[in-house]
Amino acid sequence: PKSKPSTSPTAPPFAHAHRHFPAMGCNGSMQEAEPYQAPPAYNPQVRLAPVGAASPTQAPQITIQIACGNCRTQVTVALTGLGLCQYECPTCNATNEFRIGDGGKDLTQMDEIEVVAPSYWETQNMQSGAGRGLVPEGRQVINAMQQLLDQTWKNQWTRDRGKDGKVLKFEVVMVQRNENVKVWTQYYRTRELLAQKAAQEEWATYTSKTETEVQDCPEAKAFLDKANLNKDVNEFYLFHGTRPTAARAICDNDFLINMAGTNAGTLYGPGIYLAEASSKSDEYSGEDTTGIFQGLYAMLVCRVTCGNINYTDEVAPDVQGLVDSILKVGSHHAVLGDREKCRGTYKEFIVFNEKQAYPEYVILYRRVPVDSR
Repeated sequence: PKSKPSTSPTAPPFAHAHRHFPAMGCNGSMQEAEPYQAPPAYNPQVRLAPVGAASPTQAPQITIQIACGNCRTQVTVALTGLGLCQYECPTCNATNEFRIGDGGKDLTQMDEIEVVAPSYWETQNMQSGAGRGLVPEGRQVINAMQQLLDQTWKNQWTRDRGKDGKVLKFEVVMVQRNENVKVWTQYYRTRELLAQKAAQEEWATYTSKTETEVQDCPEAKAFLDKANLNKDVNEFYLFHGTRPTAARAICDNDFLINMAGTNAGTLYGPGIYLAEASSKSDEYSGEDTTGIFQGLYAMLVCRVTCGNINYTDEVAPDVQGLVDSILKVGSHHAVLGDREKCRGTYKEFIVFNEKQAYPEYVILYRRVPVDSR
């Protein structure tokens, strides 16, 4: 039988090998941008290839170096995804397995952190199991979400919308709050661990349009004040476009995504891509063609703890360096790609650990003509 490696001291942070036996609102000018790729559906295992072998990834190629658990040969592999990853050692042909993006050694401290629910949740007992799940919101929160969508909207086309795609406005139909105890526990503890690090180090703090653009909107401002986001760890509300049925799956299971394949995020590496502008995330929203949500689109409003951000405004960023700063060196926890500055389009926020993003709200909406709102 093929062996799988024991934990290797050469493995980068968040990449831990295991030994097993056979058995992741404003108007603007029109300008084309670099692609911002939406993640494909979750696949619980990512198959990697040693560099030099056939690989499914697109350029630029992101690599990490890790020791084979069987023969200890240092193997450089092309990173194509997050979660549980495998590669075959070119020296001894042993199948090796390791994990990317689970918080690494910090996981041993997770259970020591007492979890507190947001004060406005119906679920307050964090030992209650699954929690309430998706809870319908009332008119006040619906109005707040409409203001968030309107104020962060920009009449800016990119290639990701498609050749004939028009930038439309959005009309909120329904908002649901996600009270998932298991996923919130993971997010809360990850945020608290980063808060402990922030207290010992000097991190630059950033802002998001989901906050700065709604200061004159009463419902949206009240919504943000109630959320009590932690600015010390660069915690924001950010958008993630999807389909209504997919939104439910993400709320139930978190961002368990496989970044391998043709839809992998090639601009800033294989991570979870989020946006501060509703019109950016709408590029990746899809409508349900059947069922009770037929004709509606979905957008997640996620709490995202970005931690120490690696900011870049380069048109052609050093993707390997950005990824290494998070997954190998561990000096940063997220990437902020400022395409708004360098290309006049949008800012993109990327995290590489699914526990840094909590899908707290689902917005179901319809697309409407620009002049209708």
